[in-house]
Amino acid sequence: MGQSKHGVLEDPERVAVIRSYEDADFDMLAEIRRDPLMNAMLLTVVERTDDAAVREWIERRQTEPGGLFRIVADRHTGTGVGFIQIGQVHRKNGVGYGGLAVTPRFHGHGYGRAAITALVRLGRDELGLRKLMAEIRSDNIASIELHLAAGYRAIGVFSQHFLDATGSAHDVLLVEQLL
Repeated sequence: MGQSKHGVLEDPERVAVIRSYEDADFDMLAEIRRDPLMNAMLLTVVERTDDAAVREWIERRQTEPGGLFRIVADRHTGTGVGFIQIGQVHRKNGVGYGGLAVTPRFHGHGYGRAAITALVRLGRDELGLRKLMAEIRSDNIASIELHLAAGYRAIGVFSQHFLDATGSAHDVLLVEQLL
């Protein structure tokens, strides 16, 4: 994976580019933010999904101190298909939490692999982190397999850790990768 002359991170399979947010990405991010199942898998309970709330969420992601927020876009069309983020960064320890999402209509095309590869690289190279962690709902098998294939290792389970919008409790797997 390398930087193009335009500062866009390209994945080795040439499926996706990782770039900064653009106004044209709003509808795609709103689609993710408004999808109850995606939110449940992202361990989020969203109270408001109107345009203003989505814009506030994008602004928070982009301005989190020490964090990172990028768009996963199709390599050929430039269309946004998802996002990556790193938050809860502890600078002294060089640790942060990484996350990613790809809209359901783009699942199964390699965007998740490109996203997690970029997440690890940017965490190390741009943020100078030495470790990335992620919390994944234990029934989110696709995400667990993606993280393990990318070199993360499971380090424990938080029992009944996440309460979804219906109040159901879910176990959450904690994974880490030393960068």
